[in-house]
Amino acid sequence: MSDTEFMITRDDELYHHGVKGQKWGIRRYQNKDDSLIKSGKKHSTKISNFLSKHKEKTVAKKASKTPTSKEISKLTDDELKKRIDRMDLEIKYKSKYSELHPAKVSAGRKFLKSMTGVTTSSLEKAGKNIGGQLATYLAGELTNKIAGKEVVNPKKGQKDK
Repeated sequence: MSDTEFMITRDDELYHHGVKGQKWGIRRYQNKDDSLIKSGKKHSTKISNFLSKHKEKTVAKKASKTPTSKEISKLTDDELKKRIDRMDLEIKYKSKYSELHPAKVSAGRKFLKSMTGVTTSSLEKAGKNIGGQLATYLAGELTNKIAGKEVVNPKKGQKDK
C-alpha cells in the first residue's frame, strides 16, 4: 500500500505494520537477553534526555502559573503589596505605550469610522426591517403548525390569493 492510499479501519481492530526493513524476530535495540546494544544505549539516552527536558519544561510552566487562592492566602502582606504594585505598573505601562504608539488602523477601518454617523441610522432601519420580517415569518410558521396545514405563507405573512 503506498503512502497516498488510505486504509479504512474499525475501532475494534488493531493494525501493526512494524518497522520498515526490519526482519521478523530481530530486535532493534536489544539482544535476546534484553541487554541493550550500542544503538539501543544511544536511543535510550536520547529518550531519557528528551523526557528530562520535558519534565523541566512542565515544572517551569507549573511554577510560572498564577497562584491559586490557597497559595495567595499563604503570602505575607508585603508580598501581596509587591505583586499588586507590579500589576499596577504593568497596566500603566501598557496604557502609556498604547498612547505613544497607537496601533496602525487600516484604510477600511478609517473609512468605517468616518461613516459611523451616516451608517448608524441606516443600520438601525435595516435591523428593524429584518427583525420585523423574521417575526412575521416565525408567526406564519407557528400558525401553520398549529393549524396543521398551510394557512399562511410565512414569507409574505398572509395567505396567497
